[in-house]
Amino acid sequence: MHEFVIMKLGTTVGDDFGDEDEGNIYWEIEVEPGESKTVTFTAPEAGEYQIVCGTEGHFVAGMVGSLTVVAP
Repeated sequence: MHEFVIMKLGTTVGDDFGDEDEGNIYWEIEVEPGESKTVTFTAPEAGEYQIVCGTEGHFVAGMVGSLTVVAP
């Protein structure tokens, strides 16, 4: 399973995703291997959001990215 997480604006994960990061989660979705999902995410404000996989070991393996939100 993958747990894709969008962190709150201005927050990032340190060396690994863990319990201390739970309070900084803005949005998350679980996706099984081989599964695809389509979702709608409404950002609270423009900015750069960190996206990580919260499944143990996946963040340190490189499952991390960013989402840039611009004002309309």
